[in-house]
Amino acid sequence: MKKLISAVKNELSQKTGNSFSLNFKIEGQDSEKYDVVAKKLNKSRTELAKFIILNSLDDLIDAVDIQNLDNSKENPEDTLEELIIKIINPKIANLVTGTTFELKDLAGDSWDEFGDHGNKNRVGKRFKKLIDSGQITRVKFIETKKNNHLLYEKY
Repeated sequence: MKKLISAVKNELSQKTGNSFSLNFKIEGQDSEKYDVVAKKLNKSRTELAKFIILNSLDDLIDAVDIQNLDNSKENPEDTLEELIIKIINPKIANLVTGTTFELKDLAGDSWDEFGDHGNKNRVGKRFKKLIDSGQITRVKFIETKKNNHLLYEKY
C-alpha cells in the first residue's frame, strides 16, 4: 500500500509540478460502516480500503490529467491522444464496416505500448472521448459489457 501511495504521489507531482500528501484512515463511526460493506462483499476491511483507494486515485489522476494544471509542461493528454491516433487509426482503417471490437483487441500486440493498467484505463477513456469529439471517425460506441470493457463498431 505504501508503494502504491508513493507511486501515485510521484505521478501527481510529475504531472503538476506540485507535491502531494495522501493519508487514509478508517476509524470511528466510519469504521463500522466499512466493516458492514466489507462483510457483505466477503472482503476484509483492508481489501475494501485498497479497492476504494485504487479507484479514487485513478479518478484523481484522470482529473489532474484533464485539468492540465501546468501549461508550461507538455500536456500528457496530447501525447496520449497522439499515441492512440498513431497506433489505433491504421487498425480501424483495416476493419470491415460493421465489425465490432474492444479497444484492447483492436490494439493487439500494441496494447502493451500503452503501459500499466492505470494507463490503459486512461487510454480507454481518452479513446471514447476522441470518438465522441469526432477526432476518430467511422467508429461508434455500442455498449459497456459486463466486464466494463467498451464495445465499439466501425460504420
